[in-house]
Amino acid sequence: MSGYIEKRKNHVIISESLHKPMFHIFINNAYGPHLLKPTHFHIDIEIMIIKSGRGKMRCNDDIINVETGDVFLFRSMEPHYIFEVESKYPLKYISFSFSKNILLSEKEGWIDKSFLNIIEDKNENFVNKLDLDNKSRSVLKKLISDIEYELGDDNHRNSYVIKCKFLEILTRISNGYALTPHKPLGNFYHKDINRSIIYMNQHLADPITLEDLAEVAQMGVSHYCAMFKKLMGISPWRFFLEHRVNLAIKYLTDPETNYKITKISSLCGFNNTVNFNKVFKNITGKTPSEYRKNII
Repeated sequence: MSGYIEKRKNHVIISESLHKPMFHIFINNAYGPHLLKPTHFHIDIEIMIIKSGRGKMRCNDDIINVETGDVFLFRSMEPHYIFEVESKYPLKYISFSFSKNILLSEKEGWIDKSFLNIIEDKNENFVNKLDLDNKSRSVLKKLISDIEYELGDDNHRNSYVIKCKFLEILTRISNGYALTPHKPLGNFYHKDINRSIIYMNQHLADPITLEDLAEVAQMGVSHYCAMFKKLMGISPWRFFLEHRVNLAIKYLTDPETNYKITKISSLCGFNNTVNFNKVFKNITGKTPSEYRKNII
């Protein structure tokens, strides 16, 4: 099945008041092993709804069965990827990627904060596959169908309707979400590693060290590196560099700021552009300038 590919359509819904993307919609058909790296993660929050098919997903240190009607929630920087499709038919799913701050901004005024509590749920037994009843799943299926209908004709697309449907998806998920039953985490060290990942996210532009990260996780450096790689499948420093590069990509592809490479290098915590170029190319296969040129 290694020859199969994934087909994806990307739609961007813009906030008229902020003149920034309010959320992205990805419509996916996966025909074989997923092409994303095992370390796939992003700063934005993602809701994934499985339209049809079966497969397997890895999220953090869990292997999760994927079936039609399943709903997943991935918070900022949670590694996840589909690594197996279990039939000759494609695994079809739709994803909504968004920033909590855009939705809650006073200018936008789109949604009450209480409907996003699920995103900040501190329950250590939280699992990404949400426990929703059949009625909630049926409603979500209809909402997705309505959104895809509106996306079908670019010339007559009604962005306001799409936004309303998306916000209804958020509120339905929030209302239908049950905190129990959730299985306990399989590894004692998970929350300590997660604490260091949050620290990474908060200090992308700062000159932090591996020792700093280990201290946040309350471990020795060698033990921290071993546990991090066991849980995440990658070294903590590589994870941190990919995190910085992910942020750099956002700056490189933002037409409003159009920052110079030197400024982006500084904003993403690199002490010079030579090091920035080297790390960026190592992770993406292109220099920052080449990446920007290909996108624009």
